Amino acid sequence: KLFIQYSLKFQELTAKAAKFLGDLGVLATKNVRRNPARSAAIAFLIALIVGYSVQVTGQLASEQDYAVRQVYYQVGADVAVYATYTSDAPNILNDIIANCSGNIQNATIEYSLSASMPLGGIKVKAIEPHSWLRTAYYENEWFSGEDVATAFNNLATDKDSIILERSIASSLKLEIYGDVTLTFGYTTKTLRVVGFFGPEPSEQQQSVIIHQTLMQYWSFISEELYEEISSDVGASARILLKLKSGVNGKNAAENIRNLDLNVSYVDSFAEEWEEAQTDVMVIGMLDVQRLGIIFAVLAASVGTALVSTVSMKERSREATIMSVKGLSYKQLVIMFLTENLALVVFSITLGFVVGLIVVYGNISAANASISFLVQRRLVFPLDTTLMLFSCIALIFISTILPIIIMSRKYVTKLERMVRLR
Repeated sequence: KLFIQYSLKFQELTAKAAKFLGDLGVLATKNVRRNPARSAAIAFLIALIVGYSVQVTGQLASEQDYAVRQVYYQVGADVAVYATYTSDAPNILNDIIANCSGNIQNATIEYSLSASMPLGGIKVKAIEPHSWLRTAYYENEWFSGEDVATAFNNLATDKDSIILERSIASSLKLEIYGDVTLTFGYTTKTLRVVGFFGPEPSEQQQSVIIHQTLMQYWSFISEELYEEISSDVGASARILLKLKSGVNGKNAAENIRNLDLNVSYVDSFAEEWEEAQTDVMVIGMLDVQRLGIIFAVLAASVGTALVSTVSMKERSREATIMSVKGLSYKQLVIMFLTENLALVVFSITLGFVVGLIVVYGNISAANASISFLVQRRLVFPLDTTLMLFSCIALIFISTILPIIIMSRKYVTKLERMVRLR
């Protein structure tokens, strides 16, 4: 109500902006002020329709984006190849590049190992920083303390450095560029913290970390440091591959399996995403949301058309009187369009803002209940944006057509009555 009552001010601004309409713009503004209840009702209905459309399409886009990113996070890249023996990883990588170079854009080896500290054990990944950034799937929001490029550049230039898991750093009250001591097997190293990885832990998680190490995420060290300590630790290795644009990930993974390499497992985003899309619960949820989008489009067109038609029928006497006073069909249409389109623009703006707030609130509420690396986010990809613009276009069409049709009907009726007399 607070917003809608200012739609009259918006109407006045519209009339001032459309000075070329002259007295017709002024008359349209007065008509709105003369019937505030009707104007408020129309504005409310259109804002409700637009708000619902934004909410449904935004929620669907967010869920699809979240599902895709979850799969990428689980795989780690376009394709992940797990070596049976860690020492074979470099040779396996060379064989893959030699046989599949036409499909691969970038590749890197990722070693997984453990280290210990006074709090307990932590998970560590040893990487070549530059190639890992070009190959692996990650999100900038996962890193803090320094931006991703700076943190990994420092990791590459200083082998005695670490990107430390955020929860561990919080429990030790470590700041950026502080030192942390880790033990790898029989080797103890003091490493400089050049960045943090992972979400900020909640108070409940912090207490768990203090009393019992929480190994949910991992820290990063350089491959150069790993080569120094590799004889003292046990590690596993996987090769991450980033495919060239347009390459089928499922076929690429199958080609690698056919190479008869000494690997234990080959995984790909394409295969995992295909499997995820067959999940009954996921399919059901997305189908319900797609049904909501269809309903939103129908509501946008049919609902607005009905509102405009009823509004014009209520004003049949008004239109007739204006015609008698000398307004032509063209002037009558211009006046009604000026009056209604200004109200529709205001309603669409209001509904769009409210819809965004609702979607953002739903996403924030969902993220508040979890503490994972991959979190939902507010996104509007191209297909979703086109859907919203289609809804808005239907609203404008459904507003304009009844005005044109009903105005012609009134003028024709008046002309018929004049001829009969």
